[in-house]
Amino acid sequence: MATDYYLQDYTLTVDPDDYIAVIASKGTASLEDLAQTMVQQDSRYTPEEIQAFLDEIRQAALALLEQGFRVTGPLALVAPNIQGLFYGEEDIYDPRRHQAILMATAEPQFEREWQANAKFRKVRTRPSVPASSLGALQEGRPTIV
Repeated sequence: MATDYYLQDYTLTVDPDDYIAVIASKGTASLEDLAQTMVQQDSRYTPEEIQAFLDEIRQAALALLEQGFRVTGPLALVAPNIQGLFYGEEDIYDPRRHQAILMATAEPQFEREWQANAKFRKVRTRPSVPASSLGALQEGRPTIV
């Protein structure tokens, strides 16, 4: 199956013939979607077992991140970080001025496997967002398009 993309004007250059590819996302897959896909691929585990196991991995990863570890898994490397400006060497973390964030990057082997199998199909124009999802987007709810 191919991933759809469309071309968009590249506004960081003055050349009107410069374009960049933009992936036409089909939405966001949830943990439940991952479990169902695994079952469809003949997993010996039930969707409930898969979800429970992945939730345990998630909880263990959170515990390690809270201790300052970077956590790598089959999909990504996740690292804790602090966003915000500190005023002098003696300044300390202040949640009113700083934000605890997680930074993530694809796990290298996972990315190489994806690159080796990636197939793309160009679509002519940017896909439109169904009107039924606009209300959800305005309310801040994720919507699978």
